[in-house]
Amino acid sequence: METIEPDQVLEIANKLKPKLSAGHDEISFKILLESVEYLKYPLAHIINTSIITCIVPNQLKIAKVIPIHKSADPTELKNFSQLFLNI
Repeated sequence: METIEPDQVLEIANKLKPKLSAGHDEISFKILLESVEYLKYPLAHIINTSIITCIVPNQLKIAKVIPIHKSADPTELKNFSQLFLNI
């Protein structure tokens, strides 16, 4: 993987779909987007350090997996899709 520039962090963040939910850290998506201009340098540093060292901080490995009922019998696992948040 190649390292990234701070402006790439901003570009990616601006392409994300808006969400009403917060992550496990309870930081709302809206606040994150409003702050990304100030956070792009430290975020790029964390991402680049992770790429260079091949170590991902444990705090970035946390995800919420929410099963979403699609149709039919709700007791059948095949009738659910999964929504991953904060990956």
